[in-house]
Amino acid sequence: MLERYDRQIAVIGEEAQNKILNAKILVVGAGALGTSILNSLVRAGVGFIRVVDMDVVELSNLQRQMLFDEKDLGEKKVIAATNKLKLINSEVNLEPIVDRITADTIGKYALGCDIIIDATDNFSTREIINKYAIENNIPWIYGGVAAAFGMAKTIIPKETACLKCFMKKRTNEEYTARNSGIMNGITAVIGAIEANMAIRYIIGKPSTKLIYIDLFEDDFQTIEVKRDINCTVCGGEKVD
Repeated sequence: MLERYDRQIAVIGEEAQNKILNAKILVVGAGALGTSILNSLVRAGVGFIRVVDMDVVELSNLQRQMLFDEKDLGEKKVIAATNKLKLINSEVNLEPIVDRITADTIGKYALGCDIIIDATDNFSTREIINKYAIENNIPWIYGGVAAAFGMAKTIIPKETACLKCFMKKRTNEEYTARNSGIMNGITAVIGAIEANMAIRYIIGKPSTKLIYIDLFEDDFQTIEVKRDINCTVCGGEKVD
């Protein structure tokens, strides 16, 4: 079975690969970021993946949501995505959930998972993930994209800055693919980075920095973000 992953094992080793094979991940969203993340995780051999989304595939999605084609139009995204993913790696246990993540539902969907990955397109859901993850000591990966730029960060409760620490203010208008436009290159890049961050956490080599990329400005940054001692979500002891 490990022959499938021999190129990956050449980099991380067999022990790390076994950690990946036994990992359980919740992916919130099966759109542009989600399909990129799922594609990477399934090919890497993550043992169990639960994916939650309630949207259907639309024609405008095909520009950037890599697991879908014209035959999937009108189908629930999580169903269409898992059907494709099973063809890529039948050894991965995939659980598609047609639902929305809320403060009431996140607990049952995160149950038993080692890490949560954000593949949403709105800040409100990210705030729900952040609050739940901090309160329940579950690491999660933040990712956001708009136009041709995006960012991602691993958030580990009590160790790293949480979402609130570095996103203290937000406007009433949120950046979305609908109102800001989106290039498919940035969703592929940030999705791949989020998946890699999750893999790194699973094998014990977590990323610590916020990564920011703007593909139209040739801007690639890694940024140190410290916890805010006064943060209303994770505030407490100061981390140097």
